[in-house]
Amino acid sequence: MTIVFSICMLAGFGAVPFFVFAEAIEKGNLELNVATVAAFILLWLFLGGIAAIIRWVKVISFDEDQEILTIWHPFLLQTRRYHFTEIVGFQWAYVNGKVGYKSLKLKASDGRTFQFLDFEIGNFREIEGLITHLFVLRVSKNWKLATPREKALEEQKSKNFDFEQAEDIRWYLRYCLGGALISILVHLYVLYEGGSNFNKGSGIFITMILAFTFAVLVKYKEINRVLNK
Repeated sequence: MTIVFSICMLAGFGAVPFFVFAEAIEKGNLELNVATVAAFILLWLFLGGIAAIIRWVKVISFDEDQEILTIWHPFLLQTRRYHFTEIVGFQWAYVNGKVGYKSLKLKASDGRTFQFLDFEIGNFREIEGLITHLFVLRVSKNWKLATPREKALEEQKSKNFDFEQAEDIRWYLRYCLGGALISILVHLYVLYEGGSNFNKGSGIFITMILAFTFAVLVKYKEINRVLNK
């Protein structure tokens, strides 16, 4: 779901500059106005999003029969495989922002540490369950083995964070739904006031907004399931 949501967001960022610059090429003139400035900003956001996907997208798989963990960076053409016994342990970590994010850190016996953010991985909760089941919990910077009390505290902290994060995300999703509705209404109003016909560009714009709205609604339903547990 995270991937679908991110793709919808990037599609929205990329669509505006595409239509603005396509129209400028057709007219043979690129004017510096609010539309072109917004198009340049959205273009940079689009390119930044693509760069982030290339840099951070990773696939993690578990072969429980052969006890092999595989970490694959598809766009960087990097693959690392570890036997379960080569994994020192895991830690929970949290990243602060407008919405907080949880991450899991895995440390291998070769000294490498791998971090997986719930923002990056759509099935993060499933992976979290496997990691907490297969590997031992470590705490502090020196990765010492957690005591039973420390383990209980970390597990409770993780559960509390999940609930608080879901609450924050639900509020932002509500803002997104409101923004999508306002965007459609404003666009239709501008067409009506300007006496313009509903053209191909308008159809594509509204279709993309509706696709974005659908992704938000699916995410909203997913968040409600977390809060209702």
